[in-house]
Amino acid sequence: MNRNFLVKSMVVAMLAFLVNIGVGDVRELVGTRMETAATVVREVQATGVGQQTVVGPLLVVPYKRTERIHSVDAKTGAERLDFSYFHGTQVFLPQALDVQAQVTTEFRYRGIYPALLYTARNKLTGSFTLPAAYGLPDDPTVTYTFGQPELVLGLGDTRGVRGAPKLLWAGRAVELLGGSGNSGLVSAIHAKVVAPAGNLAFALDLDLQGGERLAFTPVGKHTKVQMQSPWPHPSFDGQFLPDAKDITEAGFAATWQTSHLASGVEKRVQAHLKNVNEPVNALGVRFVEPVNLYVQTDRATKYGFLFVAFTFAVFALFELLRRMQIHPLQYLLVGMSLAMFFLLLVALAEHIEFWAAYAISAVACVALLAFYVRHVLRSSRLGAGFAGLIGALYGALFVLLQSEDHALLLGALLCFGLLGLVMALTRKVDWYAVTATAAVTVVPDGGGEGAEL
Repeated sequence: MNRNFLVKSMVVAMLAFLVNIGVGDVRELVGTRMETAATVVREVQATGVGQQTVVGPLLVVPYKRTERIHSVDAKTGAERLDFSYFHGTQVFLPQALDVQAQVTTEFRYRGIYPALLYTARNKLTGSFTLPAAYGLPDDPTVTYTFGQPELVLGLGDTRGVRGAPKLLWAGRAVELLGGSGNSGLVSAIHAKVVAPAGNLAFALDLDLQGGERLAFTPVGKHTKVQMQSPWPHPSFDGQFLPDAKDITEAGFAATWQTSHLASGVEKRVQAHLKNVNEPVNALGVRFVEPVNLYVQTDRATKYGFLFVAFTFAVFALFELLRRMQIHPLQYLLVGMSLAMFFLLLVALAEHIEFWAAYAISAVACVALLAFYVRHVLRSSRLGAGFAGLIGALYGALFVLLQSEDHALLLGALLCFGLLGLVMALTRKVDWYAVTATAAVTVVPDGGGEGAEL
């Protein structure tokens, strides 16, 4: 094998490695910016409003239990009457609960970093069925004194309540108050209500702002939740998935239906009221950005090695097959221009739409390569052809980045296609002959056409 060819190959391989280190540095920068953006979201939730989990409504009735205890003194035989006191609460779940949520989204910015927030217009309707004496056992030795019944609605973050919620209880408007009342919920609003035995209907209108996730705990013995939003990228989570869902570019609609037999929430309420606020007991939606600018840019840098390898391979083919001499520094400059594409992309995408940033970065880099390679290869036709290949590669990468579910498949097909293209173009090349006759063109001191060594 020609010694010069072997040395040149090692130098070019080293330059490709160095350029890929530069692409890796850009990827680290993208990771840093991504973490900064995530920090901004956490700060917005900490200082503004966070995730929302709606628990309820629940009807909480406090009571005092007084038990009369009769005893006889062993020495005197006299009868003695003592009293035992106990304070507790009875918690009732709705017999039926219907939730309709209309959710809109918006971005709030801190500097150049966005945080996604939503506003949910919730309408909760249903009814409670209350037994006589609130279901407490009848005992002639026990007397119950009932306190003020309260309708309680648990929230993940009460700072998200917007406007004045409206509550109709048994056909009458009732004022909602802040705090959890006697329920023990960590974060809640409540209303003092009149709750006689029988069937009591309610209707609650609540506008609620939150971030990232909206969930409902299915506290009704029969619960139905309907949610609609123009956000096209929902991620359904929690204990239950939707019974029906429709996701389009215009948004999504989802419906859940469940009962206390499936959710087990009734046992949790009776065991410990606070447990119903655990996310695992809820059904809900995360409003996610599956292909935001940092995710897309990070994914693009993963294919940086492909750009570098393909470009250097094309240069090497020109050099070997057309007997052209391309200096290692020219390889390096072309490789640096490829790395600059990714830096331009992340810098521009933070200020304009990703597709526009991608188009500007790609056009700028392709134009620069077309201008430079035209002079390197001493041919406008070859320079335009090279720029066309790189432009097609950028176009294929953009299509790949827009895919949420088929990125791996498209990436594999792209790599396979490029490999097939190189193999097809070089299928008739006698590599032993090419590498054995790899020549260095030298211009004699006296001028002339040059000689091959």
